[in-house]
Order: sequence, then structure tokens, then C-alpha cells
Amino acid sequence: YHPQITQCPLLWMLPKASIITELIVRFSPMFFGIAKKFKLPVIDLPRTFNPYDARDYGSSPIEPSNLSGKYIAELTRFIIKDFDFAKDEARCYYGLLDERKEGWRRLKKET
Repeated sequence: YHPQITQCPLLWMLPKASIITELIVRFSPMFFGIAKKFKLPVIDLPRTFNPYDARDYGSSPIEPSNLSGKYIAELTRFIIKDFDFAKDEARCYYGLLDERKEGWRRLKKET
């Protein structure tokens, strides 16, 4: 994850991008562990968003853009249809850039 920290009015208040990245790296295993324990689906946003494309980020480095909001909504809709909360084990969902459809992502799931 490489936060797009270029257009934040309070830029001087934000931690360095390397610190944000370190926090994500350290906390991700905890989140996935909780998901496994309670058999929950997870949306993996770092693998869904393109860290080098500012169009994926909103007005701050931690807010999704309108386009990324659509990715999240589409992944959520896909999970609701695909994931059986009564039977399924934890699963990770993410979107990949689909070169054939400008701006949309192919949805993937890992077991």
C-alpha cells in the first residue's frame, strides 16, 4: 500500500506514508485472524485499489474516491450473493483491474 498523500490540506499533521504502511502490515494479520475465528468474509482493499493510481483515492490518503466506492459496493454485493454465512469458512475477496472494462475490476475470492 502506497498512500496517495499529495492533496491533503492538513498534510503536515499526517504520519509519513511509511508509518501508515507499517501499521497496515502489522494489523492485517490480526484482522484476518478474527475473520477466520468468526468465519467472516474480508474485502482486501489494498489488493483492490491501485496504489499508483490517484483515481482510486479521494480527498485524503485514507478515503476512497467515488470510483473506489463503486468497487467496494460491487464487492459487497458480490459477497452477499456468494458467501453463505451459515456454512462458509473465512474468505478473502478483492478486485483486479480488468483491462477490457475501463475503470472496473474483476472480482476474485480466495479460500
